[in-house]
Amino acid sequence: MIFLKRLNLTFLFLKFFLYFTSLQLNAKLQFSKNNLIIIPCLSKGLDDEKKKLYEDKCNKELKKIFETKNLQTITSIFKNSTKQYSKNTIQAFTGWQSTQIEWPSNEKLILKPEIYPLNGEFILFFKLLSLKKGSILSLDYMTASKTSDQDSDREFSQNIKKTWISILSAAKDTQFKNNLNLKIKIREQSNFISTNQESGEAIKNIILYELRKKNLILIPSNTLPLMRTLRKELDRQDKRLRPNRVLSIEITDNQRNSFEIIYKIKIKYSDAIFSQTIMTSQNNLLTISTENTEKSVIFDPPLLLKMKNDQINLSLNELPMISKINKAWVYLDKGRTWGLNINDRLVVTTKKSEIKGHVLGFYLMKDKIISPRTNDFVTEGAIVFIRKGQKKAAIGQTMDFDQEDYKEP
Repeated sequence: MIFLKRLNLTFLFLKFFLYFTSLQLNAKLQFSKNNLIIIPCLSKGLDDEKKKLYEDKCNKELKKIFETKNLQTITSIFKNSTKQYSKNTIQAFTGWQSTQIEWPSNEKLILKPEIYPLNGEFILFFKLLSLKKGSILSLDYMTASKTSDQDSDREFSQNIKKTWISILSAAKDTQFKNNLNLKIKIREQSNFISTNQESGEAIKNIILYELRKKNLILIPSNTLPLMRTLRKELDRQDKRLRPNRVLSIEITDNQRNSFEIIYKIKIKYSDAIFSQTIMTSQNNLLTISTENTEKSVIFDPPLLLKMKNDQINLSLNELPMISKINKAWVYLDKGRTWGLNINDRLVVTTKKSEIKGHVLGFYLMKDKIISPRTNDFVTEGAIVFIRKGQKKAAIGQTMDFDQEDYKEP
């Protein structure tokens, strides 16, 4: 009898322990109050009737997903720079805040739906952005039906729910990849040859969707004014990510036949720190089937290789590597973009007490120094003066920050 009582007490203790543990776990996963900011659907290139129809349908479905009773309306006024007039214009923004999602951090999210026409279709894009960083966490799109009946409206509603679940799941998968250090700002281009502005926006977003699938950190420049306003409105002191690369997308040509439409896309890839052009790629293609509207993107292989090498070179998990030696000076394959600054003291990781130096300056791609890590030209790296162990320095050695205190007594 005593044994059974003890067993019951043990069972109750274990039950309460598991209950409180689950509460703590859920508390860690639960987001803070007002975690999601929903921007009303924006459409361009549609006539007034279709514009109202699709924007209203999209906003209605979003309110249903997040439950209208749990949405708080917010209104802001912000300055948005326009190239057309070369000055700031004042714009009003009204959206909603929701607390109805689980998110494994205290980072606030922004959901930004946009709809554009493309070859007779209406394509609805959903971008999930980080308010803190200003970057795209996830991006997906769906095709909206041209007809408006009970069946098409039901399908539209289901597709919006599926797309929302898809982008949230994809964003959670990439949330904790903190070693990624290649941050690309997407520069807006106004020149869309052989197509109209709105179709150009649709094509640009499809390109961004394909790039995001390659685990690239993308920062769209056209959302920055809104981000600044929301951070100020919500009293957030977070500083957005500083890009170290710039990507410009421009549609240069299109070809049509009875089976498909092929858009030729020019992509300019540049360094954001020293404003040097890394490469310009003309051979990127977007193909759209005229039979089933299937879309496929082919990027120029040298462009993908360059971005892949940049991801490796800029990874925070990899230390700077000696790529060239010139007497007392060594040239590293990482520089300011990675996080080095003038006068930083460094040591060779395998011989910390024997080889030491400090950063004197930086070199660029034009100096044509090849990294032994990638066998590719270094875009930008640091020049280090070796003040101790000059003859022991060797290509392939890695250097880390010197933790020794050199303060004068």
